[in-house]
Amino acid sequence: MKLHACIIIAFLICASSLQSRAQNFWEWSDHVPLTDSLADNCNPYLHLTYYNDQVNLLLFWDRSSDSASTEIWMDNILDDEPAQLILSDSGVHYTRPRIMDAQYHPYPDTLFYLFYESSQNGNKDLFYMAFRADGSFSPAETLTDMPGNDEQLSIGSDEFYDGIVYILNTL
Repeated sequence: MKLHACIIIAFLICASSLQSRAQNFWEWSDHVPLTDSLADNCNPYLHLTYYNDQVNLLLFWDRSSDSASTEIWMDNILDDEPAQLILSDSGVHYTRPRIMDAQYHPYPDTLFYLFYESSQNGNKDLFYMAFRADGSFSPAETLTDMPGNDEQLSIGSDEFYDGIVYILNTL
């Protein structure tokens, strides 16, 4: 009987010490708003990249303050700088920003591509801009220009092995 009591007491001591330590482990911080609440902010896309000798966690999203137009914004959420407007025109919808790394692009100053949907040609088409190491974007280029709407833009990657592992971006 004494052995059972000792085992139960030892178990209770271990369980109570684990529980008190677990309360301080992996606590969440308070909520921090990443965008304002003055407009409709949607389709967030997060991209981790390295440029200007620092790690940058870039958040892209589309923002609509009226029903006639939508803008694309970018913010490095690791710094204290305000978000910057990337694309905006009255009466034009710029939506669904997506990022594709440019690690195999022939131009060494291109870090990634910003792809997006836009109604600037009268129907929804896909466009892209290159983001350069100096923090600037190239002029927009048309990716698709067909009569119908081109929607539901998605970015991913595929891997295959041929003596070396290759990771290819997919659009």
